[in-house]
Amino acid sequence: MSRATAARLEALIRAVPLHEELDLRVVDATDTRLELTARVPQRWTNLADSAVVHGGIVSALLDTAACWSLARRSALGPAVDLQIHFLRPTPPGELRVVGTPVKVGRTISVARATLTDEDGRQLAIATGTYAAPRPQEGEAR
Repeated sequence: MSRATAARLEALIRAVPLHEELDLRVVDATDTRLELTARVPQRWTNLADSAVVHGGIVSALLDTAACWSLARRSALGPAVDLQIHFLRPTPPGELRVVGTPVKVGRTISVARATLTDEDGRQLAIATGTYAAPRPQEGEAR
């Protein structure tokens, strides 16, 4: 998928039920950066009355931003490794996640993502390694 528009990219991202549930929205999409917003409901915290979002949701947000930051460079593929650093507790509510490609390769690509709260505080960071999509029949790698 080359040169996907922000609206098209958002439609593809939101086609995943989890992403729609998180109300993921594309704020900005360039070849070097993907910025998303998410609204994480209270029910996805560790406990019913907790103020900390479950780490699996945080991981999904980081993976989504990192992976999809590769889409405009036609390098969108499945994760083969994802390293996450949880820097502080993630509260439910409006969050921002930014993904940036680090290296786009023929077989493997690397991207990073940063999750921040409404005040711009870093909550978690991740580096993901993604397998390159297989070339279409007759297409060179």
